[in-house]
Amino acid sequence: MIITENLWKEIVPYKEDIAWFNKKFTTGIADLQEVLDELAKISDGWPLMCTILEKIPPSKTVIELDNLNCETKAFAGDLIVNGDLYCEGSILVAGGLKVKGEVNTKSSLIANLYKEGCAMKNIMVGGNINIGWRFKSNGDVIAGGEVNTPHFHHEIKGKVYKNYHIEGW
Repeated sequence: MIITENLWKEIVPYKEDIAWFNKKFTTGIADLQEVLDELAKISDGWPLMCTILEKIPPSKTVIELDNLNCETKAFAGDLIVNGDLYCEGSILVAGGLKVKGEVNTKSSLIANLYKEGCAMKNIMVGGNINIGWRFKSNGDVIAGGEVNTPHFHHEIKGKVYKNYHIEGW
């Protein structure tokens, strides 16, 4: 998805965020994934990434990886990890998330945030899900193992299935 300066002004509430976009993307146009990658580099970029992905539908891009080890990362579309996902910081996935192994984040896992007219996508994990701080999803969470999260920062709109046998991986 392409973000224009006008679209950015519609979805972003603060003047300093508009100024950041104009400085970073001098043509006034950027790809959504490019914007997310740049925001992931800034210490206070996380809330803005969430704001954007609540208001813009996920891209149709599907990223498939063998394993994922990262600091903080955001994906504009769906993410498939054929092994384990380990994140020192937070992971944000605009679309659905499918991990065949385990998910471990020291901070947050947030997926499928878009609220307007989008089919809800699920989080599917073959093993355990271990989240350090915040866990949020508009879809179901289906785990082959346990789901370990702090309940005070647990915002799952769908159902949570633990120790669930997932067929057809």
